[in-house]
Amino acid sequence: TSGSNSTSGNTVLGYLSGQSIEAGCVDNTFIGHGVAASTLNDATNNVAMGGASMYTMTTADYNTAVGTSSLYTNSTANNNTAIGNRAGFYTTGADNTYVGYFAGKGASGAEASNVGVGSNALLDVTTGSYNTILGERAGANITDGSYHTIVGRNAGTTMTSSSQTTLIGYAAGDAINHGDADGTVAVGDNALG
Repeated sequence: TSGSNSTSGNTVLGYLSGQSIEAGCVDNTFIGHGVAASTLNDATNNVAMGGASMYTMTTADYNTAVGTSSLYTNSTANNNTAIGNRAGFYTTGADNTYVGYFAGKGASGAEASNVGVGSNALLDVTTGSYNTILGERAGANITDGSYHTIVGRNAGTTMTSSSQTTLIGYAAGDAINHGDADGTVAVGDNALG
């Protein structure tokens, strides 16, 4: 849509995309089948590309979703970036960055300020926050753990609730899965794996 009214600057392309743009929705770009298909009210500066991306969004601002069903469940949280098939699918928290197939897919929860890069990185995250995860399946089972720095394929894959670990290397810290592991540092191929 364009013009000087309260829904100006929106670009919509695709069947059922942005089908209900209401007052206050400006400068959004929706491309693909069923993108941003919910009733939008005051959603601004969002970019969604790929079938059903940002599907349930209503009032969220400054989000970017590229990939089928990326940021699917994010209806109100701001400042998220999800790139990849189902990246950030269940994200309801703000300030997350997920890049890769199923990265940050998660389950219901309001995680915030996470970075997950790699196929299935932070796959199960629910309420965990302030995690920096890089690598295929790195931190895949973390649900509510926070303040992790994990780098390496399969690093920290069995952890769910521990926090403040630093794991670097292939499968580093893969054997860690208890609260007493908070603050663990493991560096090297299979270190504490």
